[in-house]
Amino acid sequence: MSIFYSESYIKIEIQDDAIAFNPLTDSPEITKETSIENIPVLIARSGWSGEVGYEIYLRDGSKGNKLWKIFMEAGTEYNIAPATPSQINRIENSMLSYGSDMTLNENPFEINMGKFVDLDKKANFLSKEALSEIYKQGAKKELVGIEITSDPFKDFVADHLMLQFNEKNVGKITSSVYSPRLKKNIGLALIDKRNEEIKEGYTVNINGIVAKVKICNLPFLKNK
Repeated sequence: MSIFYSESYIKIEIQDDAIAFNPLTDSPEITKETSIENIPVLIARSGWSGEVGYEIYLRDGSKGNKLWKIFMEAGTEYNIAPATPSQINRIENSMLSYGSDMTLNENPFEINMGKFVDLDKKANFLSKEALSEIYKQGAKKELVGIEITSDPFKDFVADHLMLQFNEKNVGKITSSVYSPRLKKNIGLALIDKRNEEIKEGYTVNINGIVAKVKICNLPFLKNK
């Protein structure tokens, strides 16, 4: 469970594959306005995790400590505890991290988010003209999944390692991790747009050791 503060709201995330309840059972939407012990909240079926999870948006910032205490006491028998998002889980499920997998230098068509851009929308919107031009010209980069053939990562592996093909830089590995469930090193990479779907023959230098890299489909895992 994690908590985020701002001046206007407090958000609590509950993310776990063992969650056996659904507070949105009676709602056809993925969000629901309700209350917890008379504290107004908005519950959303969302979160930065591939596991079943919910985000609780507190509508009254003055009740944040009280709501936190309610959750901690209710979760005692389940050993609930504050935690940070799982790097392994989010890469397995192809969830992007701003600053690592995407920055202001990328556009939606380069990071597999083109499906969220409606260029036929009648109303004008931010960057519509620029996105229309990018769409016409075609994306110059693409986000792909990768498998790194090496011993399981035991230490930290830096982001943005250069990815090579035929000894030429063709992109960078933006995030990587060892997945115990898949029993392999996996990651995300931003590479030059390929004219043909070449999946093997890539390499990366990790701490002086050159490892083979294979391009693969995303997501690695898709949890319900």
